[in-house]
Amino acid sequence: MQSRALGALIASVAQQPGIYTKVQIHGSNGAALAVQTDTGATFVAGVSGIAQPPFNDVWTIPGEEQLLPQFQAEDRARFQQVDGTTHYHTLQIQDFLQAILEERSPLLSGAEGRTVVALFTAIYRFQREHRPIPFPLAAAE
Repeated sequence: MQSRALGALIASVAQQPGIYTKVQIHGSNGAALAVQTDTGATFVAGVSGIAQPPFNDVWTIPGEEQLLPQFQAEDRARFQQVDGTTHYHTLQIQDFLQAILEERSPLLSGAEGRTVVALFTAIYRFQREHRPIPFPLAAAE
């Protein structure tokens, strides 16, 4: 089922000063949530470190607005405990190996990984062709 949702992606690694990365989600009821990451520069795996931890900076879910300070404190505390440049990849690899031992599917499947590749393929095609690219991509694309 296609939702016909509209998304926008703005990205650059050539801005001076560097701009932060932000993910925002806006609901049909007017509620919004956002996560800001990498204040001042975008993290590049294997090249740079995470200057500051990601944190929720917008949370307007009706009835939950007061939770934002708690979420921010939890985010900052978590990134004092782990190295964000390796921690989450390590968890994925551990789950994959455990799935083999337990003869089960990993939490993230190859199909989900292909969806990420397809998304970036669509983004690159949009940039190259200067036209909207339907997503998901057709099987031949």
